[in-house]
Amino acid sequence: MNLTSITTQLKSTQNLQRIIGALELTSSIKFQKLLSQSAFFRSFLREYLWVLGKIQGKIALWDGIFETFAIEKKRLIIVISTEKGFVGGLNTKLFSVIESTYGSRKSTVDLFVLGRKAEVYFQKNGWNVVASLYLWENVSSEAFVELYQYIQQAIQLEKYTKIKIYFTYYQNSLFQHPIKFTVFPITRENFTHFLQAVGLEFPETSLEDLQGGEDELVIEPDIQAYKQYIFQYLMESIVYYSVINAKLSEYQMRITHMKNAKDNSKELEKKLQHQQQKLRQATITAEISDIVGGRILEKKF
Repeated sequence: MNLTSITTQLKSTQNLQRIIGALELTSSIKFQKLLSQSAFFRSFLREYLWVLGKIQGKIALWDGIFETFAIEKKRLIIVISTEKGFVGGLNTKLFSVIESTYGSRKSTVDLFVLGRKAEVYFQKNGWNVVASLYLWENVSSEAFVELYQYIQQAIQLEKYTKIKIYFTYYQNSLFQHPIKFTVFPITRENFTHFLQAVGLEFPETSLEDLQGGEDELVIEPDIQAYKQYIFQYLMESIVYYSVINAKLSEYQMRITHMKNAKDNSKELEKKLQHQQQKLRQATITAEISDIVGGRILEKKF
């Protein structure tokens, strides 16, 4: 390898470092923005839960809202993957969990997928994908209206026994792992499981909350319709928070891989600089030798 070749490789490596650094910075900015969005959601949900805690005893929130089907029906699995790669084994681990749970009984489940990676994988492997959505960089509840409507219609038509959502849960910068939440039917038990993951808890009903009666509340059009609205919002909250977590995991993994790539390119840069220095030194030594050798010959003649 000559000096020109090494110099070219060195410049390419340095350019690659700048590109990776820019991508890492972009992912970090998106990650921090989404982290703030997650904190805001938790704050809002905490206030919403406080209100529910005040009225849950008076409207019997958890009673009689969902009926158990006499006949076992299909299940709907909502899968949140990524749109792009460069996220390590996030998608692979997530898909593996779903395969191990439902792979032997694919005919009993429908899939609603979010993210191109899940769409490609499950269609290729013979799963029944009923719908798919693109995962935009900016996470907003409005982007999932189609999913919310599908869930609502499926419940009204009694199409599924259960609806669950699978995604990669962001625990911290070191740990991201597949997890599932139950979206339907919503019970106090499975909603408590969701709240524990968010770091919240459902407030207990105190005796003073139970005093009085329904006449103290103005509920329109009726209590049952109001409870349906509450549970629809709780379902949407689970989906929304799951997407935020999946995107946080994606950005964190991408940041980690970019950092590793940048570190590797720096190591390569050091090796190339060392080789460049050796070749330059060898070239200089050879030139000096030629000059000295020429002068010795001049003196002889």
